[in-house]
Amino acid sequence: MSDPFRIAEVGLQARELPVQETEATSAEPGIFDELLARAATSVVKPEVEAAKAIEKFQAGADGRIHETLMAVDKAEISLKLLVGVRNRLLDSYREIMRMGA
Repeated sequence: MSDPFRIAEVGLQARELPVQETEATSAEPGIFDELLARAATSVVKPEVEAAKAIEKFQAGADGRIHETLMAVDKAEISLKLLVGVRNRLLDSYREIMRMGA
């Protein structure tokens, strides 16, 4: 898969516009990927905790429904946050692709 940021940089250089090297452009490759992977795995933990809380409640081992609902809400919020970030990234990618055209 091609790197959209590299494509945008090459497009700018082809138009003879100066591209200044900043911390963002000189950063090691893969850091952004690691951040996204960490964010995705941080969503899994609340999902697992919510599933365990639901199983405990169904089994009758833990009769506190409010704690079960809080675990489910926490998982839902973290998933909505991840989806929101993904949507923003996709919008940014589409905007970058429009700039090249």
